[in-house]
Amino acid sequence: MSAAGKPLFAPWHVALVLAAAAAGVWLILPDDAQLLDGLVRDGSYVEARRVLGKLSPAARARRAAHYRALELRLTRLETRPRDPLAFDAAWRAAATAWRETAFDGEVFLELAPLVPALPDPVAAWNLIAPDFSRAPEKQRARLAADFVRAALAANQPATAAAIFSLAHPAPRATADALELARLWQLAGRAPEALAALGDDPAPAARRVELLRATNRNRDALALLAALADAAPDRAPDAALAEQIAATGLAAGQAAEAAALVARYVEKNPADLAAARRLRALHLAAGQLAPALAPARAAVTLGARHPDDVREL
Repeated sequence: MSAAGKPLFAPWHVALVLAAAAAGVWLILPDDAQLLDGLVRDGSYVEARRVLGKLSPAARARRAAHYRALELRLTRLETRPRDPLAFDAAWRAAATAWRETAFDGEVFLELAPLVPALPDPVAAWNLIAPDFSRAPEKQRARLAADFVRAALAANQPATAAAIFSLAHPAPRATADALELARLWQLAGRAPEALAALGDDPAPAARRVELLRATNRNRDALALLAALADAAPDRAPDAALAEQIAATGLAAGQAAEAAALVARYVEKNPADLAAARRLRALHLAAGQLAPALAPARAAVTLGARHPDDVREL
């Protein structure tokens, strides 16, 4: 009080000072989310769960996805690495939260790290498959890549192929088509591998391999002939000539294959293996007269090897 008996500060002055002090304390103290993040970082999982459990519904509602992600993180960090039942439960909780929060980014960051440790990638994938196409593209790409690796690690290449196909629908880039064909081939499913290539003309070598694997040797020879005829002024190279010879014999079209291999032999008269292949094609086609020239070449190039002399 002053000498005149009046207070030094008016009541509103005191109220203003107290309000400022309270605001300062509020700014210094961490909010619930910051406190929880700090507890999780420090490994204080029990205390973090206690604080999380005391949050009011109104506080949770303000940052619902964030607190849901924190719960999932605590579950993930507390799950023992070799506990398949616990991992399955953690995955189901994370998948449900991911769907219910409309594929929230924070929740996704707690879902994705579980994939490599999943005991059954097929069952885990089936749980999220109905929602997969509605997720953001970046999330789909990461999940697909992680699940393909997990399925292959679990020796489930057919699952890996099915997931890759869903993540990379047709029409596909050549690299994606080749990868999908590779996965189906790993699964022993050549027809699906061939279908994965679609109408892309680029992966011709893989297409020939798959056509032969499905016993479609005539189609394979037609494709090889097209490759050879793509440069009519140039003879097929050695590898292509060898493929043509083997495929022609398998397709029962030795005469057609002989005509193509003859172009290579004409440009490479010192190639003993090619001369022998051409001789075999002519003989398989019943073309005895045309077989004579490569048979003689084989005898000369092979230093009169008994097998070559016998075929003469």
